[in-house]
Amino acid sequence: MKKTLLLLLLCVVELGVSAQTTKTQDQLLMRSKIEQFLKEEGYMPTINQQDQSVEFKKEGELFWIDVYGDEPYYLEFHRAGLGVTDADLDLVRKACNYANLKHGCAKAYLTDTGVKFEAGIYVHSFDIFKKVFGSYLKSLISLSQSVKDYYVNN
Repeated sequence: MKKTLLLLLLCVVELGVSAQTTKTQDQLLMRSKIEQFLKEEGYMPTINQQDQSVEFKKEGELFWIDVYGDEPYYLEFHRAGLGVTDADLDLVRKACNYANLKHGCAKAYLTDTGVKFEAGIYVHSFDIFKKVFGSYLKSLISLSQSVKDYYVNN
């Protein structure tokens, strides 16, 4: 009885996890357009099999874009974060707060494992994504640099 209950619980948990990463046809179409756009821009995008985001590198740094919702789509832009293993966490928090005040759309978050960088936007079409792509990338790069600069200089 306990084994059956445990097996059932594991199945429910697995369904919940896969439901979070399952994309609708519209989301897959938008993701495909983003992937093609990145190829045309000279990036070498791949699909992350765990979260179904589009990953690519710019100047050696990892970025990824995830698609949520259907018309309007909610796009999350992410940049590889910073580890905080040996860091002064109070100073890291202050650095994140400073950078968040300085940058409007992109945000830095301190988590248990490090600093996370992301920005989100609702778009009604792929054309809007193309128009804002460069700005969002620049915002994430600038945000990350602001956190680093504040930490080093304080």
